[in-house]
Amino acid sequence: MNALQFILIPLLLNLVPPDKTSPQTKWDDKYVIIKQQGIQFGQFDDAGNLVKAVPVTSLAYQVLTEHNDRLQVKTQQGVMAWLKKSDAVLVDDAAAFFSMRIQQNPNDVDAYSRRAWSWRMKGEHDGAINDFTEALRLQPNAATYSNRAAVYHAKKEYDKALEDYAQALRLAPQMIGAYNNRGNLWSAKKDHDKAIEDYSTAIRIDPKFAVAYRNRAVAYYNKKDFDRAIDDHTKVIELDPHSAQAYHDRGQNWSAKKEHEKALADFNQSLKLNPKFAPACNAAAWVLATCPQEKFRDGKRALELARQAVSIVKYNPGYLDTLAAAYAELGNFDEAMRFQEQALQDASFKKDASARERLELYKRNKPYRQPD
Repeated sequence: MNALQFILIPLLLNLVPPDKTSPQTKWDDKYVIIKQQGIQFGQFDDAGNLVKAVPVTSLAYQVLTEHNDRLQVKTQQGVMAWLKKSDAVLVDDAAAFFSMRIQQNPNDVDAYSRRAWSWRMKGEHDGAINDFTEALRLQPNAATYSNRAAVYHAKKEYDKALEDYAQALRLAPQMIGAYNNRGNLWSAKKDHDKAIEDYSTAIRIDPKFAVAYRNRAVAYYNKKDFDRAIDDHTKVIELDPHSAQAYHDRGQNWSAKKEHEKALADFNQSLKLNPKFAPACNAAAWVLATCPQEKFRDGKRALELARQAVSIVKYNPGYLDTLAAAYAELGNFDEAMRFQEQALQDASFKKDASARERLELYKRNKPYRQPD
């Protein structure tokens, strides 16, 4: 089973006008960076008029779908919104786009900041830090400190990240993104109490900030405080009832409490909302294959979902582990051993004593059962 993960919030900065994108560009599921502040972002009528504005709270978004000249995305509050394609640039094209702006104006703080985030999203952390540092030299501000802190966090330079978050919150004490992201840093350092404190501060500032509820729930999960985690995931579902992720996450906590029926109900609702959501496929398959209570086991369905998870995510040792368990539940121990051995080839997964014990079970033609 895969651990729950935190959500990072890129903070919004100013920028400049759009470029030209080929009409053949495919945007679905890709990440884009918003080019400028003050764009029309929200719900539009058939004539293209803005009927409900939605605040642009992030610098980058994942595109859910495209239609004509517009892109649909989801905000951190779970609100669906549309923006013009001309107001966004694909992450793969962003560095070149913002480099052109910097050539035109070497003092363009926003261009440095947005190019920095494009480097961050491509995993080029040193380039991101260099650009954020230049932006801070030109014009110190809270958002840039917070964004550079996120990159230091990614590099595991935690002390530098904490210094930058402190600067950001000194300049902007109500910056919920900085509290949320610093909470993620405390969680990375396994100081879950400090993480919960920061997430709670973000929630006090904005009680509808779904991301902070989710991240706080993950911190509670890591403290094995499953009831509080369930409460927070339930709040996320109230704020974003169409979130497959939220139902999956709550299901993981029900599963940890051995509430198998409630766990399966949440995993099934997650899959109803998004049939291709691999974590929910995997989580449901695990319960159906390994539940200690026979009435909840269904090897055929477990195998179907486990195969689907593996087909969506090409390599994940945890998903291979689940696939092996599904084969074992059906009595196909040759395939169970084959996939369990593949999973154990992963450097980190082979350290899992329980995973090695499952392989030994399959060698003795025995399926795996979760402890009751």
